[in-house]
Amino acid sequence: MNMSRRKWLISIIVITFLGKVLLLSSFIDSSSPQANPLPISELPYSIVSTGQTECFDDNGRVIPPPKPGEMFYGQDAQIPQRKPAYRNNGDGTITDLNTGLMWTRDPGSKKTYKEAIADARQCRVGGYDDWRLPTVKELYSLILFSGIEPRPQSQSSAGARPFIDTNYFAFGYGQLDRGERIIDAQFATATLYTGRTMDGDSLMFGVNFADGRIKAYPTRGKTFYVLYVRGNPNYGKNDFHDNGDGTITDRATGLMWMKYDSGHLKAGPRKDGRMTWREALEWATNLTYAGYSDWRLPTAKELQSIVDYTRSPDATGSPAIDPVFEVTEIVNERREKDYPYYWTSTTLVGPGGGREAVYIAFGRGLGWLLNPANGRRALVDIHGAGCQRSDPKNGDPRQYPFGRGPQGDVVRIYNFVRCVRNIKTDSEAKISSENSKKDKDLINSASRLLSASQTILQKGSAEPEPGGFPQSKGLTPRQGMPGGRVGENLPRQFRPGAEFSIVVLGSGSPQFNPERSGPSALIQYREQYFLVDMGNGTQARLYELGVSLRDIAAILLTHHHLDHNEEFIPILIYRLLRGGKVNIIGPPGTEKFVSFALQFYAEDMAYRMKRRGRMLTDTFEPNIREVKGGEGFRLGDMKVTTAKVNHTIYTVAYRFEANGQSIIISGDTAYSDSLIELARGADILVLDSGESIIRYENGGQPGRRAAQQNQAHPTLQDVCTMAEKSGAKKIVLTHIPPGEVDEASTIKTINKCYHGQVIVACDLQEITPAKK
Repeated sequence: MNMSRRKWLISIIVITFLGKVLLLSSFIDSSSPQANPLPISELPYSIVSTGQTECFDDNGRVIPPPKPGEMFYGQDAQIPQRKPAYRNNGDGTITDLNTGLMWTRDPGSKKTYKEAIADARQCRVGGYDDWRLPTVKELYSLILFSGIEPRPQSQSSAGARPFIDTNYFAFGYGQLDRGERIIDAQFATATLYTGRTMDGDSLMFGVNFADGRIKAYPTRGKTFYVLYVRGNPNYGKNDFHDNGDGTITDRATGLMWMKYDSGHLKAGPRKDGRMTWREALEWATNLTYAGYSDWRLPTAKELQSIVDYTRSPDATGSPAIDPVFEVTEIVNERREKDYPYYWTSTTLVGPGGGREAVYIAFGRGLGWLLNPANGRRALVDIHGAGCQRSDPKNGDPRQYPFGRGPQGDVVRIYNFVRCVRNIKTDSEAKISSENSKKDKDLINSASRLLSASQTILQKGSAEPEPGGFPQSKGLTPRQGMPGGRVGENLPRQFRPGAEFSIVVLGSGSPQFNPERSGPSALIQYREQYFLVDMGNGTQARLYELGVSLRDIAAILLTHHHLDHNEEFIPILIYRLLRGGKVNIIGPPGTEKFVSFALQFYAEDMAYRMKRRGRMLTDTFEPNIREVKGGEGFRLGDMKVTTAKVNHTIYTVAYRFEANGQSIIISGDTAYSDSLIELARGADILVLDSGESIIRYENGGQPGRRAAQQNQAHPTLQDVCTMAEKSGAKKIVLTHIPPGEVDEASTIKTINKCYHGQVIVACDLQEITPAKK
């Protein structure tokens, strides 16, 4: 075998291995801005902040944020989390911009559980017919521990604060005139308790937004408030993987957990795994385990995310958690086999301040239930395995012989701990997979092949290396365009006209047009750049704009038609060769496309890296994310949501939001209700013109092919209907065919039914949202 053939084969094998490693790395997330300045936080089960912003000691006092090494360091308010973010859609619905769930805004009057289930099928709020009763995990995503619980027997809500955002959701406390307590603000879910009950009736896990707790309620003889939900059917579904080193990764949430708890490790001052809240914080923040030293005590929402509500001690003989985890067995207050309560870093604030901290019960939720007939108390599983309650942060459990609270919650104070950490993409991170050993072998094999490849390539001859960006070919302003908005009239270094804007790099269509590059757009926010689609001429337009490929923080694709990804491969390769991390987002098929590119150009990339004195592994840092529409994620401080739109192949539209403003890029689309929803209230909607734009050569009539193309692109009527229904303030028409465009006639036609601003785009045109 000749040297060239050997080099080619080794490079292909190396890239094949690296491609697999690359796909595994797409599951790794980072919570550290230093590790990854623009992490993609889109996850099917995105855990949102509890909303707690103050720190507390164990006597309930608010304290300054403790520093590392100080007592009470590592509590909820000090943990970087995704802030709650909602959008009021103005039609009785609220969209959670983190989870992708849409909610009804007003729970209305209380319902029986039977009515709550039946009314979901009849609900038509916002014009939707796919509402459902939420699971307990979906509903718990709304809880905010900035709330303050009232005294259970109080006659007033004075001094209390709901545990839900009342800026977006209607809320009411219990109705005293109907014999209810002030804290009777329980909301129903579709999650039933699998354990045994006192009288054989079924129990349902509900969330109480008046006192900030989860417990099991009877499905008969009681009424509940109800919020219905739609969207993101994967929310609340875990994707656990045993890493083989005593850790478990949940790819759905981006969190890594200890497989074993504090009991297995004989942790704490008493060496039995039981700790007070302060001891739990201290142990977690000082823990080194499985090679990691950044463990912490989880927040309430994080710990509740790993509850398995299909399991319980009575139903399955196990704790309410996936069996991939190990749970210490205990003997409970009824002298029976059971499982512990686990501390969280979250404080529950009440009338006495922050004296209590939240725990999650993975065993029975015991309480001393008073029988009014005989005055006796019975110790029963009153709340259910999987409930969320609170314990005093310190003290002696013997001071509470019959528990505390309205239902005599058993007080333990000395609870167990299961630590968590955020998955990072830095050099300390470990790749999580279904088979950790297999993945380690894969990485080792790739490293050996890389070394062999470098040895062979060192013997190769040197060739001149291309300079990166192609030189400009002297594009000139379009004739008749005021001020000449193309290349040579723009500054050499792009200076955005606003903090948040879009530049249309290419406004053309599949047909070659010397005046218009292929479809491409550049979103800029705070001097960071996000490239959407890469048609013919994209690199030249970036060069004219003065934007380097090194400045591109993320590459997004709407679909995989040639006119939209024609320059994706060279941009991808040159971007990777320049080092650093880059996010790649696109519809199904994106991973396959990237894998093909890297395999096909393996030898070329290895050669160029050798010229730079680096290994291939020095530059392989793309983070690939395939989106199907309906997901939401973040690029740095910018929120991105997606929708699948109608086209001849799988196509995804993107909504970019920052500073309370929004820009939507449709990609190619026929008429799509999903695009209307995505673009509701948008400041700018960049919309496929569908080649139905009016041209002079057609005698002032829409393009001749528009009628035949309505399965792939919109007609002008479709354009104005979608724009008007969405309420977009401004639309920008792109995907424009060759020929002179009659802009005035096009705009006049659209304005017959759409009353916003219409712009017929040209290359290198910057468009900014109106100031709020």
